[in-house]
Amino acid sequence: MKSDSVLGSAPDIARGVLSGLACVVMCLVPLDARAEEVYPVPLQAERWHSLQFSSIPANEVAFADGGVVVTVRQSASPLIFPLTDNPLNVKAVSVSGAVDRLVNIAAAETQGAEGADDFNLKLGLVFLGERTLSWYQAAIAADWVKQMFDLAPKDQGIDHIFFLNAVLSPSLLDKRRDHPSTEYIKERNVWLLDRTGAFSYTHTLPEPKPTVALWLSVDGDDTGSEYTITIDEITLTH
Repeated sequence: MKSDSVLGSAPDIARGVLSGLACVVMCLVPLDARAEEVYPVPLQAERWHSLQFSSIPANEVAFADGGVVVTVRQSASPLIFPLTDNPLNVKAVSVSGAVDRLVNIAAAETQGAEGADDFNLKLGLVFLGERTLSWYQAAIAADWVKQMFDLAPKDQGIDHIFFLNAVLSPSLLDKRRDHPSTEYIKERNVWLLDRTGAFSYTHTLPEPKPTVALWLSVDGDDTGSEYTITIDEITLTH
């Protein structure tokens, strides 16, 4: 007489129960508690493009040995890394490198204020959103705004660029602002860069944000600053 029932043997039933329980447990685990992935951003010339302003000299940019060297001579020209084909739900950002001089901000001035709006390092995340440009808006928009919206995947839009700033003074840390000259830029001062040499920073966002590009900004046009910054590594945790 066979010992197995029509439902299967006892070991088979036990395995089925355990498998079902595992599925239930996985479904109950919050998304933000599951395994994170780290994306090392390629620092290669063909993956980045430079945005130049008509009235401001451009930075000198050189990609070599897996990093990027930006020389600022009273100049500014952001570097943009598109993620349009594969937007990432970014949770954290890390960046490391070195700088040989700090921007020229006088003691009586506040970094970011009019006439002192220069930073050795601003790393922007271009967030996916619902904003798009109408035909008329596109006709009158600045080139950088049009290029920003061009980063959106097909049939989608942009919300804004969220800049993570490195500042000279501890008193400026954790300050936030909506940029006074445009509705498309928001900033937060998250890192202290008050000395020359090597730096290594990480910032975790309050919540993951779908990101379609990186916008690396280093400038010296407002303050007549001249310096060289090397970026060795940028990673995105998602």
